[in-house]
Amino acid sequence: MRRISIREVTFEKVQQWWCRNCRQSFTFRRNEGRQRFTDVFIREAVKDFIQGRSSYAVIKERKDISIGTLSNWVNAFGNSCMNPVEISHFLNLHKFNRWSGMLILDAKYLNRRSLLLLAIDYGTLDIVVWLVCEVESEENYGKLVDLVEAAGYVIRAVVSDGERAIIALTQPRKPRWLFKGTRRYPRPGILPATKRTPRLIGIPHQWCVIHAERELNQYTTKLPKEERKSIDAFVHNILFAHTIKQAEKWRDRLITETFNHPVIHRQESTAEKYQEIPTPLKTSSPTSIHGLRR
Repeated sequence: MRRISIREVTFEKVQQWWCRNCRQSFTFRRNEGRQRFTDVFIREAVKDFIQGRSSYAVIKERKDISIGTLSNWVNAFGNSCMNPVEISHFLNLHKFNRWSGMLILDAKYLNRRSLLLLAIDYGTLDIVVWLVCEVESEENYGKLVDLVEAAGYVIRAVVSDGERAIIALTQPRKPRWLFKGTRRYPRPGILPATKRTPRLIGIPHQWCVIHAERELNQYTTKLPKEERKSIDAFVHNILFAHTIKQAEKWRDRLITETFNHPVIHRQESTAEKYQEIPTPLKTSSPTSIHGLRR
């Protein structure tokens, strides 16, 4: 007997049997794939994927299993694990771990559609909680902060790369432009918009010095190589100074170096010349340090 699929793509020869006693026909088809897998086999396949050794396609060819089956195993393994809050309460991490209270917030992209939000303690470098989401937003970072507080972590300060969504958690947003119109505000019959209180209002927020150095170095890219190295060295010494006196010392040396530089001093003098023009000009300060405390 010849079997043809519905889309007429698969052709298969099937042996048909006929019973003389009951006068019925039947077919016996042996499935070539494996029907049952041992627990050791499942753990090894999931372990290869979780530890980043192989991808779904590689494990499929190596283990001779379908991608759907492997995906179900990985999802079942993830659902059976405890979340960060349960782990913290089970191990009493908020009591035994000497957390400093300085929380580092950062995000790592997993692929094009998802990223991993991390909350790390500055003193011990422990990953307090994590959250998988699609975009860096104030709402998602608010959920991350809720998990941090649910784990028993007391937030005393926040360190970040200057992401606007993280800045919105500690400081209220400032309008970019203020338009002076003739209409009264609030308008008659319309209630004024309620001011949103930031989630971490009153908690100090510091800009990461590594990200600060990377962004500040972008403003010296057009200088010659030797002069750029000297200015970048001054910026590095200011950011990584151990005391305020050392930072002020390197700052004064940086001011002297830029004042004696012919190109930079000429640009600064030209900018001071046009400061009296009342037209709105775009500021040249880095965008990621808007609203951050020093």
